[in-house]
Parts: sequence; structure tokens; C-alpha cells
Amino acid sequence: MSELSEILFAELEKHLLPSGRPVLTALKGYVESLEKRIEELELRVQSLEGQLAKNSSNSHKPPSSDGLKKKRITNNRERSARNPGGQPGRSGTRLELSAAPDVTVEVPHECCNRCGASLKDAKVSGIERRQIVDLPPIEPIVTEYRSPVCECSQCGQESRAQFPDNVPYGVSYGERLRAVALYLMNQHLIPYERTAEICGEVLGTPVSVGMLCELNTACYELLSAESAAIRAEITASEVVSFDETGLRCEGKLQWCHTASTETSTHYEVHEKRGREAMDAIGILPNFQGIAVHDHFKSYFEYDCEHALCNAHHMRELKFIHEEDKEQWAGEMRLLLKMANETQDLSAEKRAEIERGYDDIVARGYAFHATLPDFGERKKGARGRLKQRPSKNLLIRLNNHKAQVLRFLENPNVPFTNNQGERDLRMQKLKQKISGCHRTSHGAQTFCRIRGVISTAKKRGLNTLTALADVLRGKSVFAHTANTG
Repeated sequence: MSELSEILFAELEKHLLPSGRPVLTALKGYVESLEKRIEELELRVQSLEGQLAKNSSNSHKPPSSDGLKKKRITNNRERSARNPGGQPGRSGTRLELSAAPDVTVEVPHECCNRCGASLKDAKVSGIERRQIVDLPPIEPIVTEYRSPVCECSQCGQESRAQFPDNVPYGVSYGERLRAVALYLMNQHLIPYERTAEICGEVLGTPVSVGMLCELNTACYELLSAESAAIRAEITASEVVSFDETGLRCEGKLQWCHTASTETSTHYEVHEKRGREAMDAIGILPNFQGIAVHDHFKSYFEYDCEHALCNAHHMRELKFIHEEDKEQWAGEMRLLLKMANETQDLSAEKRAEIERGYDDIVARGYAFHATLPDFGERKKGARGRLKQRPSKNLLIRLNNHKAQVLRFLENPNVPFTNNQGERDLRMQKLKQKISGCHRTSHGAQTFCRIRGVISTAKKRGLNTLTALADVLRGKSVFAHTANTG
């Protein structure tokens, strides 16, 4: 019961007759229950208001959840002194005049622009050049292979020349056309029917949806060795970003897991999110480097070094500081920002940052010690008592200080897990476009092809050429090395 209520009841008790004390006791119990209910409702209102105030800049929610009627969302980057657009000294890119144009058109000039006199015999003092860059009409090239059929004079048996391996039967599509179809479906995420429409109307070669499905499946099989090599390279890397996201597949929720470095990307779809899926993928059980992730508990079950994503911390701290008005959160946010921007990684500077970190955590605990309990354990309930979200973050920052500040002791460890999150964005975009994967095999097929495409782009390879090499049976990364 509140202090004011206790004072009021004490005064009432002084003026009551003994017969009125049972009524006063009942009234006191009723007021206590009302005050407790008010406190519970205030906490519930605070929680619901906090949910409404969350957006992509102060929580883990994606930008798509902000809605159309949203207030201006600010990110965590500070405004610089530079104006928007190209900066002074930037060379820029533009269309340049070709020194050897394919077609030249002479523009007639027969009379003077000023007086109208004939220029038939006038001296040409210069040439003004303008060029148009365009595409020729796209027409497929049909190459016919002819094999002579001969009758052997010795045995009388008919004999035929051996066709090349890339000419399997009567009429088939070439590697270049099939690579373009794979490129459209897996790099630009165009659905099957629209890809078939582009092939027919733009490339002049009608294809069926069934052929495109078979093409994806064939590419999936051809990339088995490449995918295994990427997984092995990632497992042997020093620093790897891990993340996972929900994926609709076969009408239910499944999970797309990614493990990535600056030069490699591996995707895998599994029905589970945690340890069972990570064991089945096979990277984390054998990984001995530093795993960068977002504090999902299953990652901590593996015997490797860990580094936590501070982009998540920065968003959560922003919400706690702006919405819950907890000063320690704003101070921690500024400290982490300063630590990320510092160029001085000496032992003295790290010790100074760690002392500041510990002081802010201590102030956070002191602040929460003054707050009432967030909730109480219900009868028969098990597990730990529910804490405020801000208290949970404070506990995480305290218990995982080494993982939060890992980027200070190792310059190869990033401040955030943006590498993993960026690599998952195309998976989410695929789901937005197509809605879901209808089969588990289709999801795995897309993930394997998408992983090789992402790896090729990270290594500076031409995506279309890489896909054509796959269809020719060549190794995509034979002339590249993983330097991550």
C-alpha cells in the first residue's frame, strides 16, 4: 500500500470505535487490491505504448513493418557536414563517345543557318559528333550440328560421329540462354511465368515454365561441389557472420540460415531455428573462429569465440532512452558509438572504454533498483520472474561485456552483424515477391544457387558468366581464392 494511503488509514483508525475496525480492515484490503491493480495496469499500458512506439530505427522490426502512415523514421547515423549528392573532386560516370562507332550517319547540311546561302562548295571547318547507344533486335542464333552416318565396308555396321557433350538431343537450349534464365530467376527474383515471358518477348526464344523448373534443379545438382567448397571455406575462416530469418515453405514457417564472410555466402533452409538446424548445416559444430551474431542463445552452445551485433544494441538503447527515459541507455549508446569510431586501439584506450562501460552498467542497475517489481510470479508458474525489457538488455550487456566489445580487441571483428543481415535481404525480397516456396526442395534449390551468386559477386565475378560456366561443367571459383 502507498505511503499516502497508510497515513490516511492511520488517521481514520484514531477516530473509529472498536466496532468499526473490521470495516476499516476490509476497506484497507480493498484499497491495497485497487492499488495493486492500478500498478499492473500502468505497467501494461507502458508495455503496450512501448510496442506502438517501436519501429525499424529503435528495435529489431524490419522497415516493411513501419507502414505507410508512419512518422519520419531516423536511422542511427549522424548527419555529416557534407551536402547530399556528388562531392567536389568526384570524377563521376557518364556515356563517353566511342572512338569506333558501328554505324555512321552523315547529317546533311545544305544551306546557311543565318542567310540561307548554299553550302555545297563550302569548306568544312570541323565535325560535331553525337552518338546513340542502343541494342540491335535480339534474335536467337540456331547452330546445327551434322553427324555423317556411314556404313562400314568391313563389318557393314552403321557408324555415327560423336556429338559434343553440350548437344544432347534433337533441339535444346544453349548455355548462354539458360544462364540468362537462371540469372533472371535467382539474381533478380523474377517468377517463372514472367521469366518465360521475358525469354519469349525480349530474347525471341519461347520457353516453358516446366523447362525453367528443370533448369533450376539441374543447376542445383551441378553446384553441389561448389556449395560444399564454400561451406568448407567459411568453416575455416577467422570471422563469420551468422543469422537466420523466417521463411514460408510448404505452407508453414521454416528458417533460412546464413553463414557469410566478405567473400563467401552459404544459405540453408531447415524446419528448426536452433541447435538442431545448426548441427545439420554443419558449420558451427566445426567452427573455431569468431561467430558474429545477434545473441540468439543457440549460438552460445558452440565452443568458439562470440561477438554480438551492436546494431541491435544501438536500436534497443535508442528506444529505452527515448521512450522509457532511462539516462543510462543514452550514455551507453554514445559510448558504443565513440568506441566504434575511435582509431586508437591501444590497451590504455580499451581500458578507458571498459571502465566507462562498467560505470554505465552500474548506474543502470542502480536506477532499476529504485523501480517497483515489473511483475510477480503466478501461483504454480515456473521459470525466472519476468523483467522489464530494459533490465533484460542491461543484464545482457553486463554478462556479455567481452562479446559486446570484441571489435576493440580484434580489428577483423565488425561492430555489427550487417554482413549477415545484408545477405539475408534477398531471401526476404524473394518471399515478398513470390509469397512462399511451395516445396522444400525448391527452397533449397534457390538457396544453393543464390549462395553461389552472392559469393561470385563478392569476388568480383560476372554473374552471367559464372552461371554459364556452371552449365558448362566448369568450376566457378577455380581462379579465385577466399581471402576472408
